[in-house]
Amino acid sequence: MITGWRVDSAGVESNKEREAKSKAEGSEMSDAADITIQQISDNPIRCLTAYTKLILESTAAAELDPHIDRIKALAGQHMEDVPELDWIIRLLAAGKAAVHIKSVSTGDTSDDWRENTLSGPLKDAISTARRWVHGYGTPKPPQFREPIVIVAGGTAPSVEAEIQRYWPLIERTFAEFTGTIISGGTTAGVCGLVGDVESSAMPQPRKLAYLRERLPESARIHPSYQIIRIPGEGFTPLEPIQAWIDILSSGIDPIRVKLLGIDGGDISAFEYRFALAVGASASIVQDSGRAASEIAADEYWGQLLESRGLSYWTA
Repeated sequence: MITGWRVDSAGVESNKEREAKSKAEGSEMSDAADITIQQISDNPIRCLTAYTKLILESTAAAELDPHIDRIKALAGQHMEDVPELDWIIRLLAAGKAAVHIKSVSTGDTSDDWRENTLSGPLKDAISTARRWVHGYGTPKPPQFREPIVIVAGGTAPSVEAEIQRYWPLIERTFAEFTGTIISGGTTAGVCGLVGDVESSAMPQPRKLAYLRERLPESARIHPSYQIIRIPGEGFTPLEPIQAWIDILSSGIDPIRVKLLGIDGGDISAFEYRFALAVGASASIVQDSGRAASEIAADEYWGQLLESRGLSYWTA
């Protein structure tokens, strides 16, 4: 069952944390305002991470407008050659909506939170946020049954055996879960474990996955997921961005969304940071390796996790 939001895994080699931290040194750009079109083309995930930090540090939605205007201007000139500009536009739209909600959020995580927000500033903020992201939503967005948990992390063949160690964690976390789980949608790694899990409660969890129209030949879709297709190919940061756009478009306060992170590569590393930036709760399995170990050890993001007073699971 979901009882807390920090994970300290047992039985995983602790040196992975040091390896991940060393590998990640210098991986983030310091100032989103100075990012060039060449940097976006060469390393879009680093650029997205820089903008994610900008979203986190913004105290008012209007602070993001100059950055949105700048990226849209670049897109007008370079979108055909650098389609990743669309990722940043969508990221900033979602970020602006989330910042606006956070500025008046009551932090209400009770089951009757919608009744508590039928009037007042939060209702107005959610309505405005929905309007801002509406044009970026999927044509037929899914219905999100609360609570909502995003499960992200490793899917690489090289970590498959290690990821299987976390089956007990996944199994007990969702043993009586009836809400919505958003994960990767394939049979690989963490998202495969999510696909396999069954709840003893009714109704059964709704499992959603955002996937591109064309995937690598090696990818196998897990039959337990409802797939939301978006244009393009491969696995990219656009998928988690699009999930957040649809969540915000549904009128859900991001503080009510939880993320569980186990291991992971570059996309997961971005996904962890974006969830924190928009205000979600995040639980990271610290010693699971790569992206999870790196963010837990990171001076900036690790301190953010600590400052929010997140509780810890034990795997």
